[in-house]
Order: sequence, then structure tokens, then C-alpha cells
Amino acid sequence: MKSKPRPAELVHEQGYFRSADGLKLYFSCEGPRGAPVLLFCYGIVCSAHQWKYQMAHFKKKYRVLYMDYRGHNQSETPSDLSTMTLDSLARDLKLLLDELKLGPLPVFGHSLGVSVALSLAHLAPEKVSALVL
Repeated sequence: MKSKPRPAELVHEQGYFRSADGLKLYFSCEGPRGAPVLLFCYGIVCSAHQWKYQMAHFKKKYRVLYMDYRGHNQSETPSDLSTMTLDSLARDLKLLLDELKLGPLPVFGHSLGVSVALSLAHLAPEKVSALVL
């Protein structure tokens, strides 16, 4: 009798890293170990919940990654609100991808996340293989 293949083990990696200006920023990455990574960028004053169904679907075969932007959810809010710019968000994402040794990878953006994804692609085209906007 043939045994059914076992589903890949899902690994959930989450934590914090420091932005270039010292903010503590949260990230989460979940999916099968060694699978290709997809980056999700949500909208302003939103959360990863915005991508709930897409991430649940894709994490079966891919690793799904998101970062809470500065001033959002589990990430710190800067005391200088003038640092809440698209360029800052793109630099934060690039730093995360550098820290995790990732790229190039597909980047998904919704609402403000579209502008964040485009800013990342402009700042670091070597980190982005595709944009889904």
C-alpha cells in the first residue's frame, strides 16, 4: 500500500530587527522550510490581516513574509513623524531583506502597499523579481 505524501512542515519565523534610525520593527515569515519567499505589503493603518486569505493559500507552497511598517501594529512609532515616508518604508524593507539574505522575490502590494512595493523596486531593483499591485 502506498503511503500518502506528508505535507511540508510549516515553519513560522517572526521577530524584530532595527531600522537604520534605530526603530524596532516586527516581521513574520511562514511556510515550508526552503520554499521561495513572497513579500506582502499591506495598506496604511492596516495589518497582515488584510492578506489573510492570500497568505493562507500561498503558505502551503511558499514562505509568506510581511513587515509591520514603522508606526503600525507591533513595530515602534518614530518620535519624529517626518520619518514616516515611502522612502523610509522602502529602506526598512530593504534592510529586512538584507538581514534575512533574501531577494530577488515577488512583492505583493495593496493600497499604500502598492506605493511601498514600487518604492522598494525603485530603491533596490535587485531585490524585486516581480510586482503584483
